Amino acid sequence: MIQIDSTLMVTAGSFLASMVLDKGLDLALEQSGKQLLGFIKKAVVPSPEAAGEVALLTEIIPEPEIYEEAVRFFDQSPVLRRIRLVAPALGPAKLLWVDDNPANNYYERMIFKSLSIGVDVARSTDGALALMENYPYQLVVSDMVRAEGFDAGLRLLGQLRAQNQPAPLIFYIGSVDRSLPTPAGAFGICSRPDDLTHLVLDVLERTSLM
Repeated sequence: MIQIDSTLMVTAGSFLASMVLDKGLDLALEQSGKQLLGFIKKAVVPSPEAAGEVALLTEIIPEPEIYEEAVRFFDQSPVLRRIRLVAPALGPAKLLWVDDNPANNYYERMIFKSLSIGVDVARSTDGALALMENYPYQLVVSDMVRAEGFDAGLRLLGQLRAQNQPAPLIFYIGSVDRSLPTPAGAFGICSRPDDLTHLVLDVLERTSLM
């Protein structure tokens, strides 16, 4: 039987919520995590301090059956099984998330925060570059289309590479055209929370081995 502490349960719940919102979750998995989904939607709320950020209401204590449901959900999800295996071996990491509407992906960010991965948010290319001048992020996750333009993500990637910024960049977008290659210089591109989680773990596992 998998042992799950409260941190991993938040990881499972956040992953479940992000997949349900993305409509990418198998119906059987969604049903198996019904109580867990209800718990995380109560426990993870918008932060009053910063728009688009989230806070965990630690005073909400899950019932024992919700823990049991989280165990079953870990058993059924390849991403969560991988998280459980590799998370203890990951070194300290910090991720920069670039999106002009961060409220759209706060469950995804909570997945990584629950794994003790620091997450900073920038709403623009200029904001991202300013943050990167002051902190050596291990990874950048970026949208593609912002108010700056339909190719804002590509222009961010170009500027990072022109400045010899080594942090791998993953594009997290609404829909991926699989007939097109991954943009040159990017680590990956995806539209689903499970694919994003795998890509982030790919980067951080390599970083931990360096």
